[in-house]
Amino acid sequence: MTPIQRLRTPLSSLLLLAFSLAAQAQVSVRLSDTVSKGIGVANLLKDLSGAQLQNQISSTGKLFFGMDINENASGNESAKSIGVALKGVRLTVTTTTGTYTFSNFSTSSSAMLQEAGSTKSGAYYTLFGQIGSSQLTSGSSGFDLGAYDDVLSLSGVAFSGDVLSAQMSVTLLNTGNSTDPNSTFFDFSGGFEDLALLSPVDALKLENANIGVSDAPAGVTFASEPVVVSSQDTSTATTIKTIEPTPTTANVETPPPAPAAPAPSLMLLLFLVVLVIGCEIQRKSILKKSLDIQK
Repeated sequence: MTPIQRLRTPLSSLLLLAFSLAAQAQVSVRLSDTVSKGIGVANLLKDLSGAQLQNQISSTGKLFFGMDINENASGNESAKSIGVALKGVRLTVTTTTGTYTFSNFSTSSSAMLQEAGSTKSGAYYTLFGQIGSSQLTSGSSGFDLGAYDDVLSLSGVAFSGDVLSAQMSVTLLNTGNSTDPNSTFFDFSGGFEDLALLSPVDALKLENANIGVSDAPAGVTFASEPVVVSSQDTSTATTIKTIEPTPTTANVETPPPAPAAPAPSLMLLLFLVVLVIGCEIQRKSILKKSLDIQK
């Protein structure tokens, strides 16, 4: 192919490339399903495609979720600082090659708590927040990051094949009627906790905000855990590992295949289209000059 033939690449091919790049972008997505009365099962394919889910996995094999904590500012909780504790998180992904489960979750804080009905205390990962939206500006592609409070991470996420279903279950810790400061602060009041699948960039921004942490009431004791997201996780060079499927013990129903995910961000698409049109104009100008020289 001569240099002039290469310049004759049709505009439709360039547009196809632009749309392909936009579809591969890691974006944050608000999930339709919520956590209610301490329990939630989110069908991820209601809000994104299987291909987008796989693309969201960070270069370090993690998925990041944001939670909007909606708790009553009662007892020792306040409008500036509220919290919940996590008993368990599990992601179940069914693909054309098998079923994969992931339950290695973490947050950036933990506290010693006693579950209702138990006589022993243990360390549980915790999430902090505040009443209402935070001071954070919008996340990537205009996502309303200020509507969320804290980040939880699932590690070691890797699967192969086309995704048929993907469900994440979240269970908050029930601290019962205990009146110690930790139990009253990290209990849940049955409100709806909203969830979002976050891009690594937005997860890092939300993680660094530490919403509600500095305003935790006196008497509440907690430990800082290793950060769940760092600049290393924001690398765009995502490496997908292939592993063999393992049997699942999660008690979840397999949903039917979901429709395709919504189109990528309109602003991103408009930018790419304008860029491609500009390249096309420049290409035609170069082609004309080349033809004039040949004459």
